[in-house]
Amino acid sequence: GEEHPEETDQDKILGDLGKLVFDRMYEQIAGRQPEDKVLNFKVMKEKDSDVWKIQSIEEAE
Repeated sequence: GEEHPEETDQDKILGDLGKLVFDRMYEQIAGRQPEDKVLNFKVMKEKDSDVWKIQSIEEAE
């Protein structure tokens, strides 16, 4: 059976789309940086949710 029966097809599509957008955004940001740069992403999980939001992106020292 379904692992998450309450998750609709739309939720699955949006979840996959969110990952694709995040991966593409990371490639674009990282692609402009020299290879020896490290970026730190600060993320926070929304209360009572499985949603993670980017709080900040900083270049590591």
